Amino acid sequence: MDTTRIASLLYPALEPQQTEAAALWSHVGALRMLVRRHLPPVTASLFARAHLVDEEPGRIEWYSDLAGEPIPFEVLPDPERAQILALVSDRLASLHRLADELDASADAASAAEAANIALLRQAARYPHPSCIYLVAGEPVLTYWGLEPPRRGSRDAKPIAERPSKPPAWRGRLPRLLGATVMLMLAVVLGLGAWHWHQQRLQATLAAELAAGLAAQCEPTAMLQALQARLARIDPDGERFPEIRFDTERELNRCADAEELETLLSTAHEDCSALPNIADALAYQDTSLPPFDALQARLSPLQARCALAEDLHARRRALDDNDCNGLLALAREVEGELEAELEMNAKDRTRYPVAEPIGAIATAAAACAISAELQPRVAQANGDCGALRALERELGQRIAARANARASTSVSTDTSTGGTKPNAKTIAEGDVTLHASALPSSLVRLDPRRAPLAALIAEIDAGLERCALADQLTTRLAEAQGDCVELASLREIIRRQGHADPPFEALILRVEEASSQCSALTELEARFVQAQDDCAAVAALDQALERWRDNLRFVDIRARVDAEQAVCAQASAFEQRITAAGTNCDTLRTLSEELGQNASGAFAQARQTLKAKLARCAVRERLTRLVDAAGTGCTRLKAAERELAGASGDDLGPLRQRLAKALEPCRPKPKPEPGSKQQSKPASRSGATPSVAKAPRGAGTYALSGACQGNLVISPAGGYHGDRVRHIVTIAPPVSARIGKVVSDNRGCRNCRLNKRNATTWSVQLYYGCSGRGSVPIAYSAYDQSGKLVCSGRGTAQCLGRRRP
Repeated sequence: MDTTRIASLLYPALEPQQTEAAALWSHVGALRMLVRRHLPPVTASLFARAHLVDEEPGRIEWYSDLAGEPIPFEVLPDPERAQILALVSDRLASLHRLADELDASADAASAAEAANIALLRQAARYPHPSCIYLVAGEPVLTYWGLEPPRRGSRDAKPIAERPSKPPAWRGRLPRLLGATVMLMLAVVLGLGAWHWHQQRLQATLAAELAAGLAAQCEPTAMLQALQARLARIDPDGERFPEIRFDTERELNRCADAEELETLLSTAHEDCSALPNIADALAYQDTSLPPFDALQARLSPLQARCALAEDLHARRRALDDNDCNGLLALAREVEGELEAELEMNAKDRTRYPVAEPIGAIATAAAACAISAELQPRVAQANGDCGALRALERELGQRIAARANARASTSVSTDTSTGGTKPNAKTIAEGDVTLHASALPSSLVRLDPRRAPLAALIAEIDAGLERCALADQLTTRLAEAQGDCVELASLREIIRRQGHADPPFEALILRVEEASSQCSALTELEARFVQAQDDCAAVAALDQALERWRDNLRFVDIRARVDAEQAVCAQASAFEQRITAAGTNCDTLRTLSEELGQNASGAFAQARQTLKAKLARCAVRERLTRLVDAAGTGCTRLKAAERELAGASGDDLGPLRQRLAKALEPCRPKPKPEPGSKQQSKPASRSGATPSVAKAPRGAGTYALSGACQGNLVISPAGGYHGDRVRHIVTIAPPVSARIGKVVSDNRGCRNCRLNKRNATTWSVQLYYGCSGRGSVPIAYSAYDQSGKLVCSGRGTAQCLGRRRP
């Protein structure tokens, strides 16, 4: 009921529009009910009810459904005016957004929805700030739905009520007194009958509400029927406020539960979606149906996802070659899974634990095969027959594992997607695993990964040696005394380890055939290695002395003599570089000569000359820099910095010269400044973290300060004794810094909220009030050191005590 009289106003500038506006104002009840269905109830209280005064055309009396003393906007101080204007603008903007959402929905095609959308858009405006009144701390609009008057119009704002002449009927009051008494008696009798009927109707509606609440949202048909009945018998929403409130609140809870049920069903095989569902459940009281069942379904899924993540982490912590650790991990996991009573064998082959269990079982199986076959490879000791037998056996084991997995009903995704097989044992003779704990059907042996890769590589290396030995035996039979071929065979065998099988017998035959060619082969190899190495060439010349009369060594002697002549030229050139000292012109001349000779024997001379020319370039550049500086202190200091980065005794004279030139430039000591520079706060990322959606019927207020988040009051209004939850959500990464979230509310300052998860703090309270009114709510978040990070303020609507 609109019991609070705001004002009696005249608005001459808008009188031409009031006739059409009267039809709009007559729908204030439907407008409020529409807004309450989608937005907090306090938004619906923005619109005052108009009552046209018949005795004085143009005058309108305005009434509000809020309880309190009305305060005109014009008497408010300027700061409070700005806050009220911003609040009115925000609420009208929410109406425009609601109209857009309804217009975009599928129901917008109906005539009723179209009328509602038009009503919202037409109502979301007002002509002048003087049309705003403050009732119980909330803004209320008069003359809503009208456009501002034209510029220059007189009486551009409403005029408050003024004294009027006494009505003419007041003189005839004595004569009408008797008739009035009789009429009042008849009215009292009629009201008594009406009140009896209303009591019976309220009892019926309360019984229907109790039946709907007892259904616990399964189904909601009774509550929806009750809501429709209330809309029919009380379209303006004036009667049965408690029943209407409890019905809408329970329907909101049921809608939230249905939405969470859908999310939980779709997230059954997606662990990344579970945290958002858990955050959404944090807004609800999970001790009551239907949210207790949703929590009971969510908890096992979270436990399996946590187990899968733990198994993944433990597997990733071990290297593929750490077989001791992998086998120990497999035994640990096997024991843990056997002790897990709530997870049967079928669950272990399903998402999300199938992938990490399969990875651990695969690693353990590979290690077991490697541990069995590795000693046998070592015992073979290069025996080609034994190595070929081991290769066949390993291939048969891997093939048997693949055939065993192919015979099971397995659904395999990519390595990142996971595997979801049915439990089934593998063939006998393969590496066995405990079927009840680590399903062997999850084992996927990969010969490309350790330790099987190392085992296969070792067998393949032995088989390659066997193949090479067969090839070299054939080449030895075809060599027929060819020294080059024999030397090649001998070198190949020596690189392979000629004392080990299968080359120990072959090397004896090659050594016997190549004994006459070994000396020449050795000298040829030394000559190749001695290219551009003058010391090695001199040593090779000494070694050739014992073969001076042997014609087989004539060719190599001629080539060694030519190399010695080049080395003599290089030595003479190095002596000329040493004699040049630091004479840059002479060094540049030698560089031009050296550029015509590309022999590797001149490498040392070339390197020495390059280093000396580099010093010349540094010395000349710094000298030019000092010369160009003159007496300029700035340029001299720049030259000093350049010279400080260079080293060398040849720069000593230049340093002395520069130090002398800098003596007049040395600055006098200055006092250190005493001002403190304030550090600028680090810029934050522009990405807006996602926060869990607030439940329907809740009031949501943004936090201010160095964080992003919301203060949620769920529900936004209630009667004395009703439950209410205050929830503060702070988006990461700032949420990790928060040490406590405390209340700034009257009567409970510094009361601490309970931390529910990494981003959510909440507390459950009760509405306490004797009459209708707004309750300010405020919370502040502090970091570990007690420094304020951010805060939020909101308003809850207490509806008073319930009627008996």
